Amino acid sequence: MLADLFPREQLPRAVSVLNFGFIAGIGLSAILGGTVIGALEHLPPVTLPAVGVLRPWQLTFLTVGIPGLLVALLMGTVVEPARRELLAPASGSAGTPARSIPVRDVVGYLWSNRAVYGPMYGALALQSIPAQGNISWGPAFFIRVHHWTPRHVGLAFGTVTLVVAPVALMVGGLLAERLARRGYHDANLRVQLLAICLWVPGATLMPLMPTAPLALTAFGASLFFAMMAPGPQNAALQSITPNRMRGQATALFLFVFNIIGFGCGPTVIALITDHVFHDDARVGSALALATAILGPLSALALVRGLNPYGRLIAATAGKL
Repeated sequence: MLADLFPREQLPRAVSVLNFGFIAGIGLSAILGGTVIGALEHLPPVTLPAVGVLRPWQLTFLTVGIPGLLVALLMGTVVEPARRELLAPASGSAGTPARSIPVRDVVGYLWSNRAVYGPMYGALALQSIPAQGNISWGPAFFIRVHHWTPRHVGLAFGTVTLVVAPVALMVGGLLAERLARRGYHDANLRVQLLAICLWVPGATLMPLMPTAPLALTAFGASLFFAMMAPGPQNAALQSITPNRMRGQATALFLFVFNIIGFGCGPTVIALITDHVFHDDARVGSALALATAILGPLSALALVRGLNPYGRLIAATAGKL
């Protein structure tokens, strides 16, 4: 939808602003989740009709999650933007564009441009494992190693996220647009690559810091650099994908992010903790090891995609 609302050169900033909602969700969920856990953790189990017995941690999910159903109703007020620059071939009657593109055609387009899409999806998969692992196990690290309470962790993580991430999102979007104006066709991937390279040191050092304040500072620094990437990263995908293929390409992008990131990230950290370090208190070491290995591999994947991406951007300028 954003690619229909904004020209290619403004997409990094537009996507960055959209991600304010994502960041607000992460930050507020940490603060509210930690607060709700602190308020409910001493309550006895509650029995609800047709549901059964709910323990405090289950009540936390309900308390924090149910308002989201009300917010979802707001999507009914969103107006569909006018589709533009429909380059994909039509299969309808003469002069009438097809309403959708067959999935096989989308797969064919992605495969024919695999030198571009492969590194983009690959980098996302490799980075999302330690990134989501840090999100999932970072609080456990502070609780196990620095003996913080869940409420303390939630307030600290949420506050840092709400303060740091919006600034970083705008910096990343504006930097990509500035590089593009200077003639860098690979501006979006270039900023994403820079963000990953700057994110790795802080994310690796965070769980190795000897004190909680230093660890939280490293978390804030790594979060800043990580959040420079989403605007250019998503704009890169939209900018090279024909209009009626963007939904499927984005769905695959989110599949990789969710299934590999959220699905494998926490599990990988748990497996490293159990089978490499054999100590629950060494979860920080597991986080550092996963980041130190997979972060640079993600950057290398993007390096391979820079030139093909730049050539495709130049070839499709004003056409997609």
